[in-house]
Amino acid sequence: MFAIFIAVVLATVVASVGTGLLSIHPLLAIALNTVAGIGFAQPLWSWRARPTLRFAALGIALGAITGWLYLIFALLFGRY
Repeated sequence: MFAIFIAVVLATVVASVGTGLLSIHPLLAIALNTVAGIGFAQPLWSWRARPTLRFAALGIALGAITGWLYLIFALLFGRY
């Protein structure tokens, strides 16, 4: 449940912030999401070995991927 909660919250945040960035300029949204994804990669990789933090890492990864998929579809179909 903890991982699902974190995934839903993070997907909502990524989709909301990303939609705002898409309305400014699509390249800005792509650049900032890429930088954020690269920045989160190393801590998430180390968290997967810790008993409690592995669920947070799973939720963050799933939420970010879900939010990015939403942004890709929004960009392709002009729903922002």
